[in-house]
Amino acid sequence: PVVEEILLNLPAHQVVRVCRLVCHEWKELVDSNAHWRERSRREGFQPHNASRAPDDWRLFYFLSKKRHNLIKNPRAE
Repeated sequence: PVVEEILLNLPAHQVVRVCRLVCHEWKELVDSNAHWRERSRREGFQPHNASRAPDDWRLFYFLSKKRHNLIKNPRAE
């Protein structure tokens, strides 16, 4: 779907804070595990244990993103 592709190309914080509020359909897309699983896949975030997928892919994505940023720039908080 086109809307999902557009959402996947926007910054994650904007998707959560703005796009999610547009309509019920967009909220469902943004809240879906599939959206965050795909976003994680595209950015190269993989669970350490591939046989056990995260229960909450949005949480997994943001924690992975934060960890990745700290590795790139350990002085940033």
